[in-house]
Amino acid sequence: EMFRRTAFLKGSSDASQLDLIFTAMGHPSLENWPTIHKMCPLWKNYEPKPGEAFPNRLRDTLKKGLPHPGWMTNHAMELIEGLLAYDPNKRWSADKGLLAEYFFEHPMVKPADKLSMKLGVDSVHEWEARKKHEATMAKKREALAAGNRRS
Repeated sequence: EMFRRTAFLKGSSDASQLDLIFTAMGHPSLENWPTIHKMCPLWKNYEPKPGEAFPNRLRDTLKKGLPHPGWMTNHAMELIEGLLAYDPNKRWSADKGLLAEYFFEHPMVKPADKLSMKLGVDSVHEWEARKKHEATMAKKREALAAGNRRS
């Protein structure tokens, strides 16, 4: 959602939400969630028949429709896959997510002018306020220097 500027897999009902999830991530299987039948006894009523299960297309879905596809790095996709894992025993905790390579890849921090954040109030960000202050001070120095040259 941070990369898209809109909700990811936004369904209009529980059924449409599940359809979007399964279309993007594939159906849960014994391979990716060995204890699904134990943890979700009703899954047997909804489990797709052999050959009807959707494959995992999460990486393609994550890259699709981004304003800047380069933002979706392999490390970003690895983080998202870890946080969205079907199997709760394999799903990443917030602590593990914070240690993901994504947060340590280069460039670690983008300069503020490279961030794509459009806010209604310019002075919200310290960086923007500092830049305005620096520009104002530069103009005052120029005016003082010009005045001193005339004297």
